Amino acid sequence: MKKLSLILIAVLTMTALFTTSCKKEIENIENPKQVQESASVKSVINSLRTGVSQTGNSSQGQVAYAINSYLCFDFVYPISVVYNDGTVQSLANDNEFAQAIANQSNQSYIIDYVYPFDISQNGTVTTINNETDFMDAIDSCSSLIDFTLGQMSCFDLVYPISVEMSDGSIVVANNQQEFEALFASQSIYPVDMVYPFDIIQSGSTITITNIIEFDDALFSCDPSYGNLPVDLDTYEIELVYPVTLVYNDGTTLQVNDYTEYQEAVWGTDPTHYVVDFVYDIEAIDHNGTTVTIHNLNELYDLIDAYILDVTGGGGNSGGNGYLPSTSDFPCFTLNYPVTLVYSDGSTLSVSSDTEYNDNLYGPQNIVAVDFQYPITITQNGTVITVNNLQEFDAYVSGCN
Repeated sequence: MKKLSLILIAVLTMTALFTTSCKKEIENIENPKQVQESASVKSVINSLRTGVSQTGNSSQGQVAYAINSYLCFDFVYPISVVYNDGTVQSLANDNEFAQAIANQSNQSYIIDYVYPFDISQNGTVTTINNETDFMDAIDSCSSLIDFTLGQMSCFDLVYPISVEMSDGSIVVANNQQEFEALFASQSIYPVDMVYPFDIIQSGSTITITNIIEFDDALFSCDPSYGNLPVDLDTYEIELVYPVTLVYNDGTTLQVNDYTEYQEAVWGTDPTHYVVDFVYDIEAIDHNGTTVTIHNLNELYDLIDAYILDVTGGGGNSGGNGYLPSTSDFPCFTLNYPVTLVYSDGSTLSVSSDTEYNDNLYGPQNIVAVDFQYPITITQNGTVITVNNLQEFDAYVSGCN
């Protein structure tokens, strides 16, 4: 669901941005030459950085989307990461982690975590003691549940290939026909690949060693996931039309209203997709202010400002009544199942952090505004009953 719904992509793309761009060195490892680089962790970090951008150079907001959409668990902050020069950076939330990833360069890049640290998955907190534990957590994020065969339009699998099925069995597919046949049954179906395996993309053989790299490859094939967000109205941003869109081959298209914009960005041709605007453009933000946008990052800045003002940092801050994502309350966990109440009066029961985050926003600006009470949360090992939205907001605010 999270891979195929661009409404969810739009929501998950943005978490509130912190403007700090410099690396905070909190300590030095005594002998940097002895710092060991984790190839697996480095690969995951690089995939989070490049998977959301056709250009391979993503903004903080785009990386924040990747963290929330590619990973099936939440980090319990603070966590610390190690750089290639032996310095260590402490990170307080997804936003700071996204900024650190986006700011990497050939000279300064993340090579591992500082262990141990905790993650939260489906209401359970797990301690990650080493690289193996981290990759086990990554591998738990099944990639084929929301998968469609059309997502592999830009690469070929190198056969034979092994696939994990929903009953726990491993099936070997020797060709494309056998691989496609695995998806025919509704009772026993593929849930993940067996790593590593190879793909051929643009004439090059690439080894896929984990789910994040596979998600990255799938992402690169989908013209719907270009650089431009589809549902700008989700963030109450209105472009001043006409605007001119730029395609990956350099061609352009003028669109005259929001419908034409969405149709162009959705796209249907995996070889011809929208990647940017012809600048400058103007937009009206959620405060009703007309601003001039000079590049794509400035558009994402507007989206980030909306999230910060409306949904981030303090639960339902600003009186708008939007439920926050789990990254906004890292100091406690929800105890599932909980039932979400939407702005149109409908309800939905969710059973994990992933389901909760994926269903905060629905189509046509329908949003989750409250819970059916009572609910319970767990904070510092204590189970607490929450009876209304004001109490929930107070706990969320206490995390910041």
